[in-house]
Amino acid sequence: MTSDDLPLKGIRVADFSWFGAGPIFTMALAHYGAEVIRVESQIRPDGLRLTQPMPKDKPPGINLSGYYNNFNAGKLSFSLNMASQQGRELALRLIAKSDIVAENFTPGTFEKWGLTYERILQVKPDIIMVREPMQGLTGPHRDFAGFGAVITPLAGLSYLSGFPHRPPVGLGTNYTDYVVNPGHALVATLAALRYRNRTGKGQLIEVAQFESSVNVISVALLDCAANGRVQERQGNRLPYACPHGAYRCLGDDRWVAIAVFTDDEWEAFCRVVGEEWTREERFATLLGRKAHEDELDRLIESWTSQREAEEVMELLQAAGVAAALAASPRAQAALEEQGLRGWGSGAGSAAMEWRPPLLPLWAQEVLEWVRKLAHRTWALRRIRHRPRIDFLRATGLYRPDRGYDRVRTGGEVAFVVDASGSMVRDVHYAHPAISFLLHQGIAVRFICGDVQVEVDTLLRPGDEIPAPKGCGGTDICPLMERAASYRPHGICVYTDAAIPRWPPQPEGAEVLWVVPEGITPPYGQAVHWQPES
Repeated sequence: MTSDDLPLKGIRVADFSWFGAGPIFTMALAHYGAEVIRVESQIRPDGLRLTQPMPKDKPPGINLSGYYNNFNAGKLSFSLNMASQQGRELALRLIAKSDIVAENFTPGTFEKWGLTYERILQVKPDIIMVREPMQGLTGPHRDFAGFGAVITPLAGLSYLSGFPHRPPVGLGTNYTDYVVNPGHALVATLAALRYRNRTGKGQLIEVAQFESSVNVISVALLDCAANGRVQERQGNRLPYACPHGAYRCLGDDRWVAIAVFTDDEWEAFCRVVGEEWTREERFATLLGRKAHEDELDRLIESWTSQREAEEVMELLQAAGVAAALAASPRAQAALEEQGLRGWGSGAGSAAMEWRPPLLPLWAQEVLEWVRKLAHRTWALRRIRHRPRIDFLRATGLYRPDRGYDRVRTGGEVAFVVDASGSMVRDVHYAHPAISFLLHQGIAVRFICGDVQVEVDTLLRPGDEIPAPKGCGGTDICPLMERAASYRPHGICVYTDAAIPRWPPQPEGAEVLWVVPEGITPPYGQAVHWQPES
């Protein structure tokens, strides 16, 4: 099939989504032929652009994340400043020429930009608008933000994951971001396209991620509602298959997974094992095997533990019984080299295309400093905040929505600006670094002024980053003293002034100076700013 034959050829998508659930959904549209245009921001870049893995042999940049590129293959992309009137007008022009518009922001963000469904209908009456709020567009929890790691336990999936004699283990990944919510959004969008083809009318689709994720445990919900039975964790077991589990084999920590779903598969399993216990009447039916599952698992493991895992897998697969190694990534790679996997052999590894970064090199160094600082800040916060949170919980005063375990009073990281001319105009290159901190739940203290402090703002997630005002003095000490008074974990200073005296080194804070060539600060790290040519 060529690209011209793909079923969504000719469909254009204005993709305003970010992170996981939204981009994965729109990537599926791109794979089936749609032209998907990512609308991004240099001020608040998609957090996955800043996430590992990245190639070690390339200069750092926001186009290199394997995480981001994996979710955005086959798309076009450009950036818009949605805080400006011109940016919002351009967004509407794009939507007017699109078939689908997608977003997964916290409710109110699109409305703040004037992109309400009613306004969009004025420029594109048959638009299909797909919105993926965390917990719906209305209701008391509409403003709660989060990721799959939040929705998975909230929707009950984590409670049912693990073994009955142990606490829940969760799913080990943001499963709802990667599979559940993108899948439901995709099916709903395809249905809306079919409806539009028949009627000429568009649709407003609300995929509330919490409701969408609860669908995964629909059987458990119905069991509770109809029978009053609360399902518990079952480990590797299934109610409609037996045996179904992982069994220890010969060697150190070697395991094989075995799944038997039908009576024919059970008979094939028995022929391979050949033990007398396989002919016992109590194991002849699914109900009988489920009733004696503990004993059956013990007997199966007495057989597998005397054999190599590969031998067990090959014997059972040859008989038509589902079986596979529970192998580490290293062992999986070895199997692939031996041609035992049946996939992947002979397939080359395409190198990720590298493009020039959007940020100048000095701004990339600021971003890298911020990323390392954020990692250390989280470690410090866990140590410093745990007693306070435990006390608040013990007294009944703990309020997760107040962010006690997210941001402490005062700025976690301070940005100090004392610059003028082209340098102060280049401060916007700090926005990705500030946005990264805010996305991590780390507050930013933004301070600037002309000799004296003119702006002193504590930024929290969702806040706009102010433009520097009144900068370009000759004495940075008052600004640094103000920043140090908040006891931040780090201070990033932008200055191009001739500094007659350096402020004392702040206690307990890492300092990064962004200064022109030729200026050498007496402490901290230095990044040398260069004006754009």
